[in-house]
Amino acid sequence: MTANPNLSLDEQTKHCARCGACKAQCPSYGFEPHEAMTARGRLALIRLMTGGHLPDSRKLRYHINTCLHCGQCDASCPMRLDIQEILFHGKKGLPVGFLFRKLSRLALSPTRADLLFGVARVTHGLMYRPLEYVRKYRHIPVPARRPFRNRHKLFRDTDARGRVALFVGCSINYLYPEIAEDLLDILLMLGYEVVVRQGEVCCGAPFRELGLHEVAEDLAKRNIDLFAKMHVDAIISACPTCTLTLKVQYPKLVQVPSDFIERISDVNEFLARILDAPLLDTGPVAYHDPCHLINALSVRREPRDLIRATGATLLENPAEPRCCGFGGTFGFLHYEMSRKIGSECMDHVLRPDIRRLITACPGCKMQFEDILRGRQDVQVLHIVQYLRQAMDRAALREDSVLIENEGSGGPAD
Repeated sequence: MTANPNLSLDEQTKHCARCGACKAQCPSYGFEPHEAMTARGRLALIRLMTGGHLPDSRKLRYHINTCLHCGQCDASCPMRLDIQEILFHGKKGLPVGFLFRKLSRLALSPTRADLLFGVARVTHGLMYRPLEYVRKYRHIPVPARRPFRNRHKLFRDTDARGRVALFVGCSINYLYPEIAEDLLDILLMLGYEVVVRQGEVCCGAPFRELGLHEVAEDLAKRNIDLFAKMHVDAIISACPTCTLTLKVQYPKLVQVPSDFIERISDVNEFLARILDAPLLDTGPVAYHDPCHLINALSVRREPRDLIRATGATLLENPAEPRCCGFGGTFGFLHYEMSRKIGSECMDHVLRPDIRRLITACPGCKMQFEDILRGRQDVQVLHIVQYLRQAMDRAALREDSVLIENEGSGGPAD
């Protein structure tokens, strides 16, 4: 059952069977085990709030805003309620701080967003890094001097096997441009023509989490106008949250052409279909399932197939995957809870003999880097980075074999 815009929030929340299935996997309930920290409890609070029976308060905002939007409750709900969408609409009834509203307007313009992250780059070293060093705040990579989208536009290939566009996303564009660079290299090596759109804006996910529904709608319209008319085979994203927002949430916000939705592709799904280049790796690795990828997009097999194709040994915990605790804006506004959830996830996924932890989300990567601060024995990689390295190793091996063959087949002295 999806969130029905024709029904009031009160009517939608009444469909909850109150069975408690959402409690089993909820990361916030694991941190504070009481009713208001479950999806069932939050739906009850929203019903009381919208019905005028519960006034706004700091405590009410805390309980509703500590949802990580991981989607585990949606996946376990026997009534198939669209709990995330109900929570997003419920948040519209909560007040949003003046600073958040002002900063949100910067996201509507790529130029202003570039300026904001440029200021963040300067202040990172002067103010943020000392606080980060004493672990008062989470680890954040230094914003790129030149964002990825400002580096590239179009790569043509006269004999291209296809034409694709990249939806880069804010985290990758400003904080992890090396992920986009590696993805660009992989697609070019596979013979694709790649388009990078300069007018791309934030997907809007952070603003839905903050209750800024009108900003999210505006961003959705801008991205649809930019990408929908492109003549490309696929619009690829290496961020599951961006993929989820574009593919699943945009149709709930605004009118979206059907062919636009059909062309949105998670990078794992796309590469699992077309990757035919040699890959090489050895040794054990661990893989973490990003919540939005596995719970909302149902992408589980593809990243594992890609990792195993390298020859590496994938070591997994047989128990159900866990949320890393990042949760977008949650990871900044509720850092203590975020870090506790992340530490438990790290214990779940990482064995003592593993030196490389792979995930498929820039937010999960940032979270694990934060948890592992000070440790040099474990490397956290986005799966795109991992595959790019595996392609380089395979190419190096082929070059070595070629040199050996040429040497052995040369004329005798």
